[in-house]
Parts: sequence; C-alpha cells; structure tokens
Amino acid sequence: MGRFPVSPCEYMAFVGETGFDTDSGKWRRAGFPQTDHHPVVNVNALDAEAYAAWLSERTGYVYRLPSEAECEYSARAGTHTSRFWGDSWDRHVLYAHSGEGTSLVIARHPNLFGLDDMLGNVWHWCADVWHDTYEEAPQDGTAWTATWHEIRRVLPGGSWNDVPLCIRSGYRSR
Repeated sequence: MGRFPVSPCEYMAFVGETGFDTDSGKWRRAGFPQTDHHPVVNVNALDAEAYAAWLSERTGYVYRLPSEAECEYSARAGTHTSRFWGDSWDRHVLYAHSGEGTSLVIARHPNLFGLDDMLGNVWHWCADVWHDTYEEAPQDGTAWTATWHEIRRVLPGGSWNDVPLCIRSGYRSR
C-alpha cells in the first residue's frame, strides 16, 4: 500500500516513459477542478495494473493491486470498527474526503498504519473481480480472480461523491 493515492504527476511519469495511455488520456480530464497534488482519476483497473508493473520494473520492488481483503485490512488498520476512527460516520470530514471533487493528496489524519485516504476521496482498485457474495471466496486473503478477462473489479471504501454513510472499511462497489 502506498501512503497516499497516486498523483497525476506520478501517473504522467509512467505515461511519458512508456507511452501507455488508454482512453485517449481520459485521466487528464477529471470533470472537476484538479491539480498535480490531487489523486489521479479516470484510471481503470488495467491502467492501474500497468502502472504497478512499470513501478515494479523501475524501482526493483514488487507493486501490484491489493486483494479486497488486503484493502479492508489496511483501511481498518487493526481496528474492528466500521472505520479506523470508530463506528461514527459524522467524523469523516477529519479523516476522509467527500464533497465537490477530490481533495489534495496530503497528510490529513493517517490511520494507525500510517496510510492516508484509505476511505473516501478516490476509489482504490483491487485485484479481485466482483462477486455478489463472499461464498467460495479465498480464505487466505489472496485476490479472487477469474480465468477470463474481467473488468468488473471491487472498489472498496467509498469515494468523494459517496454519502458519508458509505465511507467505511466494509463498503464495496464495482
């Protein structure tokens, strides 16, 4: 897990070095005010996987999309509540962003693992493909993958345009 979401500057370095740019640069057009200090948006799961592969090759460390279980564990940061700060959703403004577009990629109030923006702000892609239930899901925390090309992936934790009640560790969308 990265401490902060990937910024447009970081993603632009990847695009510039590799020439990889799907959807005709859709990631450059957020649809709301955005600077190089906001998280990159409009990046699909395959784009995120390509970025992780490039980052791995460039740094010598292994980067990949986390499993849904890893995302939820990292968002909870060792707690057993709906959010790492507790069960109350009304304190989300201190720890997670929701509102008019994304917020800056800055240290707000990191969770107990030192991770910022694990809930709210932007969706985080997981390696898991979407399933309606956890029936037959892997029990070891690994990603629930498919043998065929699947674009419906799990998106945990909510985003800036979700109602505060949805900004929680166990929330998931596709």
